[in-house]
Amino acid sequence: MKKIPFIATSLLLSNFYTANGNVVIGGKSTDKPNFVFILVDDLAFDAIQSSNRYPFLQTPNIQRLQDEGVTFNNFFCTTSLCSPSRASFLTGVYSHAHGVNQNNPMVDPDWNVFKPYPLLLQQKGYETAFLGKIHMASKLYGKEQIRPGFDYWLSFRGQGVYSDPELNENGNEFKATGYITDILTDYAIKWLTEKRSKDKPFSICLWHKAVHGPHTPAPRHTNLYQGEKLLEPPYGTAKENFKGKPQWQKVRVDKTLDYNTKIDSLPVKPWDPNNKQFLSILKTLKAVDESVGKLYKTLEELGELNNTVIIFSSDNGYFMGDHTFQDKRLAYEASMRIPMIIRYPKIIKAGTQINQMCLNVDVAPTILDWAGAEIPSYIQGKSFMPLLKNQEKSHCYTLKSPW
Repeated sequence: MKKIPFIATSLLLSNFYTANGNVVIGGKSTDKPNFVFILVDDLAFDAIQSSNRYPFLQTPNIQRLQDEGVTFNNFFCTTSLCSPSRASFLTGVYSHAHGVNQNNPMVDPDWNVFKPYPLLLQQKGYETAFLGKIHMASKLYGKEQIRPGFDYWLSFRGQGVYSDPELNENGNEFKATGYITDILTDYAIKWLTEKRSKDKPFSICLWHKAVHGPHTPAPRHTNLYQGEKLLEPPYGTAKENFKGKPQWQKVRVDKTLDYNTKIDSLPVKPWDPNNKQFLSILKTLKAVDESVGKLYKTLEELGELNNTVIIFSSDNGYFMGDHTFQDKRLAYEASMRIPMIIRYPKIIKAGTQINQMCLNVDVAPTILDWAGAEIPSYIQGKSFMPLLKNQEKSHCYTLKSPW
């Protein structure tokens, strides 16, 4: 029998697997999970293939994430508006605390107080990247635009545009050519395959402009879903009038009214199953779904797929005729409930569904918990790792001060 050298034998005996499936050599983990956080703009929780609200809708790559991961059935943003929600995702605190309480082009959180979770990951040895829509303090130019916590930066001011956008890469302003979803995806793949250090775990935020208005599909998807008809929103909300509703809703819909107008109800427009705006949203989503597929392929080729936590969500929902509305700036379920899908087969059983309510402020503490980083005391969200490990049947909140 061939003898194994003593040193090699010792190493083999000292290696084991943690509960997360990470290889530990000599008592030290060498396989921290990576994080890919895909955030879509204004995507309603039920505007994906699995909801069946739109039977013709095809999002096969998002569906693959669901089939291989976990779907949260009751995930909500705390403020249904772009800037506040994005700040809450990064910091883990509510908008009244971090200060970004509207789409104000001059406001960021105080990053010295509310550190974005990627900055805390950097301190744990992660290499980090941000690509896409930040939508805070959008007047910043050059290197001032780069937020703390990111080794690589590719973003744009404000809402950006769908075609030939002006971008900021690591402080350098330039005009790109092409469609924004494809451009962001290509740069993300380039960073993953060429630019990052291969000896560090990574965290990348790919935060799309899509499907925000003006809802503009990629040219290759312009004729998608021709002849398809939209089903009415559930529960008959598309046929509501404003009888018994707050006066401000009536004024919001009919600009000729004022708050002193006495009126019981307002007429509503008939439901339009051919609504071009809503169909454009679904068309615009197609390039995002293709982006998810490209990231899947890239992670597979790099051998990192099963060691990467893939998170798919939206900053807020969008009224697709629900309660007769469009946009999102009202605290109804249709605007505050968002998709949340996570894939990580080492601890998440394929096809899992979680019904407990969770919030966007929970994402930062969950990622920090997952990475073994300390969760700052000011964070108001709560890690939902126990839910993912099926160790907790409830997920309850007591609102606490961030200080």
